[in-house]
Amino acid sequence: MDFFRKQNPEKPESFWRPDFPFSPAKWPFFYGWVVMVAATFGLIASIPGQTMGFSVFAEILIDELGLDRVRLSMAYFLGTAGSGLLLPRGGRFLDSHGIRKTMVFSAWGMGLVVIYLSFSDRIAAALGFVIGYTETWLIPFVVIGFGFFMARFLGQGMLMMTSQAMIGKWFDRRRGIVMALSGIVVSMAFSVSPKVFDTLINSLGWRGAWWLMAGLLIFGMGVIAWLFFRDNPEECGLLMDGDGSIKNHDKTKKNTAAPPTLKEFTLAEAKRIPSFWIIILIGSYFTMFITGYAFHVVSVGQELGLDKNAVLNLFPKMAIVGIFGTFLTGWTCDHAKIKYVLIVTTIGFGASMAGTLIMPSKLGVALIVTGMGLSMGSLPTLNGIVWPRFFGRKHLGAISGFALSKIVLGSALGPLLFSLSKDHLGQYRQLFTFSLAISALMILSALFTNNPQRFLVNLSESDN
Repeated sequence: MDFFRKQNPEKPESFWRPDFPFSPAKWPFFYGWVVMVAATFGLIASIPGQTMGFSVFAEILIDELGLDRVRLSMAYFLGTAGSGLLLPRGGRFLDSHGIRKTMVFSAWGMGLVVIYLSFSDRIAAALGFVIGYTETWLIPFVVIGFGFFMARFLGQGMLMMTSQAMIGKWFDRRRGIVMALSGIVVSMAFSVSPKVFDTLINSLGWRGAWWLMAGLLIFGMGVIAWLFFRDNPEECGLLMDGDGSIKNHDKTKKNTAAPPTLKEFTLAEAKRIPSFWIIILIGSYFTMFITGYAFHVVSVGQELGLDKNAVLNLFPKMAIVGIFGTFLTGWTCDHAKIKYVLIVTTIGFGASMAGTLIMPSKLGVALIVTGMGLSMGSLPTLNGIVWPRFFGRKHLGAISGFALSKIVLGSALGPLLFSLSKDHLGQYRQLFTFSLAISALMILSALFTNNPQRFLVNLSESDN
């Protein structure tokens, strides 16, 4: 626990003190439950920077910016890829400055980026007028690409990583079920967001919809983060899971599902563990696919034999399945090895790929809703659990930031690959077939995702 106290000065600025404006240790119940609620708001606040948040704006941006589908997808790819390259630095910033500051600045920054996006067409037109090139596609391409870069870095990146890291630092034995409870709400919010955003656009216009989101980020999430976010229980004089205070450290209970944390891995050490890369590669491919699917959801729906409303209505159905997947993930991770959850998740992804190949049949719809819903519910929760359990909490920002950067880079390819498949092959079917084959490799590789802490425990016991 010393490293947590060392990273926070003994006399920090009063504005950022752990006991200001109130002391978490004085709450009548364990403050970790407040952390869970606040982190859930943080994860939901990331939606404007997620593909789900952009999906219903894609066709609007194509029309307003004068870009074709491939160029918009390329701008999204470059912006997302660039944000992925920057995320490891974001993770180190998180380790150095703490969760509270990181979340406040990220929420404010994301709000400003959303305002920028709402004026992207006018900014492009003004730049074109000043430069003297009003007919070129390059200026709107650069303008929206920068917007995508900042939105993906702050939304999909920093807001999500910081919120998950906070839960990971406040819970150990209950980490799985707490991630699941939070994930259920987040899964529902993500799945209905395209429909909600479409309604906002119809009511307020596309600019007005983004202005509303910006206000909620700056004046809502920013305030929530400052009031309720805290880096870890130790800085507040508490212990993980609500096992008393630091004075009663002997009362701490052990996680019965996972081995004790014998080693705090650095990022360099984590990179030498095969499980680290297996989980990253599985998460990256799934994110790549769901990003491309969501970004071109209307076009994909047409190929699958569904109109706009029908394909958007699949997301709430996926959310219902995702609730089950999220709860199953959290409960199982608290009682069994993580690799079993990963195996089930990859099987679900494979089932959804099989479903796309037999659309628009009822069985195809059932496989897509069940398989993709299960995977969408499981992977975010799993991602929040696995890094602190496998590699400890000391370097959690650096490790999760690096892992998330690779997942973001994978997601950057999604819209572009879907566009190329549509434009050069005339359909998405070949991409679905390829993904079905990849899912078989995912299932096999999931069998080898072992916890390095368990190996250290076994090694220690054999030495004794």
